[in-house]
Amino acid sequence: MPFRPIDADYLLRVLSLSSNLRASLERLRAGAGALSRDELTDLRELVGQRLQTHGFGPDYEPTPEGRRLEQLIDDLDVD
Repeated sequence: MPFRPIDADYLLRVLSLSSNLRASLERLRAGAGALSRDELTDLRELVGQRLQTHGFGPDYEPTPEGRRLEQLIDDLDVD
């Protein structure tokens, strides 16, 4: 998966994560381990929720954060 440590840093900062998911992202950021299919699915759902609440401006155009979140959703695709 094309998931970079900077992505993990960002997700650790902006998402409300379970302790297990937080620990998995911290291991990934440190270069140890990988995310399971279930973890990828959970993260994709959380990123999608963040996109809905923080990703669009008043005219429903994606904000810079929205564009980043959209890219992360694509990167987290498990299919």
